[in-house]
Amino acid sequence: MKNIISILLFSICVVNVSARNSRYSQVTPAEQVYNRMVISSRIVEFTEAYINSKKANKPNVPNSIWETVKNNIDYTNFKNKVIVILNNNLSEAGMQRMLSEFSQTPLIPIPTINIKKEISDLMPVFYGDVDTKISQILSNNGYKIIVE
Repeated sequence: MKNIISILLFSICVVNVSARNSRYSQVTPAEQVYNRMVISSRIVEFTEAYINSKKANKPNVPNSIWETVKNNIDYTNFKNKVIVILNNNLSEAGMQRMLSEFSQTPLIPIPTINIKKEISDLMPVFYGDVDTKISQILSNNGYKIIVE
């Protein structure tokens, strides 16, 4: 009898913990929209082009270090800021409509001029962070820091 009660209590705890964890791990409509937006894939392309332009000015730095730079760019802060912009400019119902409307297309365009402007306003700060990362990695590997 004790074993049955123990198993029952354990099962209830496991179900409760997994239900609580699933609540915290749900992707919000704004994050779903971001993940499907053109900017979510283009930011990586633009950043790699930006890094390549820096690389052209430092031909003595090996490719492996530039690959380290590319692999160490953290897009999380940028993503979170875009999600805030989406939440500030679109209703949850509007985001759900966008997800439905663009369900057959690979990427969702930036929906409004205002959102596009706010995302554009994030870029100088983001690229400042990229410059900091480049400088840090170059310095850690014995190269002079790029200052432009």
